[in-house]
Formats: sequence, C-alpha cells, structure tokens
Amino acid sequence: DKIDPTILVYGEGWAAMTPKYPYEELAMKQFTYKMPRVGAFSDDIRNALIGSPFDHERGFASGKNDQQSKEALCFGLAGGIDYQSVADSETSNIQVPISNIQGWAGEPMQHVSYITCHDNYCLRDRIEVSAKDEDEPTKLRMNKLAQTAVLVSQGMAFLYGGEELFRTKLGIDNSFESPDSINIIPWENKQKYDELFEYYKEIIKIRREHKGLRLGSAELVRQHVEFPPTDNPSFIIYRIKDLEGIDSAKSLIVLLNGSAETVETPVPKGDYTVLAHNGEAQAIGLSKLPLDKISVAPYSATILAENE
Repeated sequence: DKIDPTILVYGEGWAAMTPKYPYEELAMKQFTYKMPRVGAFSDDIRNALIGSPFDHERGFASGKNDQQSKEALCFGLAGGIDYQSVADSETSNIQVPISNIQGWAGEPMQHVSYITCHDNYCLRDRIEVSAKDEDEPTKLRMNKLAQTAVLVSQGMAFLYGGEELFRTKLGIDNSFESPDSINIIPWENKQKYDELFEYYKEIIKIRREHKGLRLGSAELVRQHVEFPPTDNPSFIIYRIKDLEGIDSAKSLIVLLNGSAETVETPVPKGDYTVLAHNGEAQAIGLSKLPLDKISVAPYSATILAENE
C-alpha cells in the first residue's frame, strides 16, 4: 500500500494440505470477515454455477435444477455477507432462505466472485465434461449465463483470461505442467466466437455503468438487494431497488434462467431499458419498453434497468 494502494494481490483462502499453524490464526476463507480489505475466492458461487471441480455434476448455469445451488448462487450474488442474521427482520429485503451457508465476508468486495482461474477446468472444458450431450450453441449460452452471474454479483468480479474466447485446455484440469500449446490464450478464436467476446465486453460495461451492481458495502446490500421467491429451483429473480442517488436507474432486475425451458415471470410494472436478453447485451440498451412481465430464454440472463 505504501508503494501503490491500487495494487491488487490475490491468493487462495484455503489449504492444499493440513497446515502446521494454529487453525484459528489462519487467513482462511471463513475468517475473511476478520481481515478488513482482504478478500477470498468464493468456491460457493463457483460450485453453485458450474459444479464442484471434484466431480462432473452440472451447476445452476448448466442445468442442475437444484434448490441448494440456487441458494448458494443467491448468497454469492449478495457478496457472501452474513445476512442470515437479518433474514427475519422487518428491514431485510432478502427473501431467499440461506440455511446451509454462513456469511464469511464482512463486506461484499471481500467476496471474489469467480468460476474459473489458473487451476481446475477452464469454463468451456467444465461445461464439456458436465453437459457433454449438449450442442455447442447451448454450451455457449451456459458460458454466457455463468459469467453474467459473476459480473452482476455484488462481490469483486474475477475473470480467467481467454474465457471470452471460448478457450479450451483440451480437458486438462490442472495445466501447471502443460506446454504453451495447452495454456496459450487462443486469439485466433476471436473471429469464430466474436459474438461471445462482444457479449463479455457489454456485460463488463453494464457492470461499470451501474453502481447498483457493485454497491460496495454490506449495509447497502441489505438495504437495496432482494431475491423475490420463485418455486423454480432453476430460476432466480435478483432485484436491486430504490437506487435514486446511487444509479442512473431507479432499480435493476436480473433474471437468471438455468433451465432448458423458457420462463415467463412478472416484474414490477414500469418503463425499462433492456440491457441483456436472450444471449445479447448492450450497455446502451437493446430496447426501451413498458413491462409488467417478461420471458427469459433457456440458459440465459435478462438484465432490466427501470427508467426514471
């Protein structure tokens, strides 16, 4: 910090083997709340979205259809803070019960929202092993859905280089010993997967331009974020409301559909700018229209900004 306070240093909040140091003094993920300005990778949101690296099961973004994954994803979208303690409070907006996850981030930016990094499968390969029977267009939709969830999370968004190019490491899940032919970022993919590349760019722009997607404090998350309940374990409604003075939008609504079926859902009646829908995204808006309901395509995210 004395040299340059903008430098970001990151590591892992877990151990590969049993540590020799006293457990309660370790800088583990679960103790992140004790370490201001120190964050940790969130295996909670990672596993919820694409499944654990230790099995080949699907995750929310690849069609798992599981309530536990849905709840873990909501936990990650809220930035990993402990809001369970205010879940029954009259001032709490968070309506999805988080019964099996204890908040470990004191502030949302301590929660590093990610799905892939240097080890384990890259995103394309993870989808290949867990949803191998799906066609490539579907796998691309799953890719977009997963990274959209990361980029609308209240935590710190972390993207692994090359995912925007649909990179593959040919199924090698830990490539630290592999040559450049495996680890190289495949720039030649940009032409074939330019639509994916442009989608990533636009979702990043949407995150940058809408402060409601990165409120920055646990207090503001508790005040403005809500997850209206749905009966569908593959569908999440994530609303950031009452944003006057914080965002250019009155509210933001993110709809995440992790199923193979189109889902129609009501939304609060109003005039909206559609920022993302059916695998397309534009920070300036795909369209502007009055809405009281909307259909969300399979394996896709819809992002709505309510106009002033």
